[in-house]
Amino acid sequence: MHGGRLTDALLSGASLPRSERVCSEVQTAVSRAFASPGMRVSAGSPTRAWSRRREERADGSMPRPLGGQGVLEMITNIHTAEHYKWGDVCDGWRLLSRPDLSVIQERIPPGAGEVRHFHSRARQLFFVLDGHLDIELLDEVFRISPGDSLEVPPGNAHRVRNVGDVDVSFIVVSAPSTQGDRTNLEPSRQE
Repeated sequence: MHGGRLTDALLSGASLPRSERVCSEVQTAVSRAFASPGMRVSAGSPTRAWSRRREERADGSMPRPLGGQGVLEMITNIHTAEHYKWGDVCDGWRLLSRPDLSVIQERIPPGAGEVRHFHSRARQLFFVLDGHLDIELLDEVFRISPGDSLEVPPGNAHRVRNVGDVDVSFIVVSAPSTQGDRTNLEPSRQE
């Protein structure tokens, strides 16, 4: 579903695919946690949709602004976020990209994955939406199922792969961002 249809479906109480429900919940929580009252909006941005929450609640009341000021929310999804390809066939969407925190939704098709690597500063959390994600960490392979997560502390060599027969979709949260903080332990496959 696209942004407007997703919002309409959520407000109407319609059932959504699990991955869209979970992704919507994660995006809402991250948006609320990191929205700053003085944030300026850049008009016409192709990768972000901004809006002030003015929807009426089911009971007819209006949402109260937090902290006595209007709250600006950034509504981002895979249709509006910055997209990139990695490993030739994998997709990533930057739902939140800040120096101190990044939230990325990724998709890995069957048989694909990344090379073993580590981050010196970034702590990561992988949360599976659909499919099964294999994460090699500490000389073990952890199979992560929908609704499960696994934390990778800084300095730990790891790799994610999809050994299943369907796409795997997941959220990876990194604090601070992994940009400029990656050391590959194998030759890169265009990641």
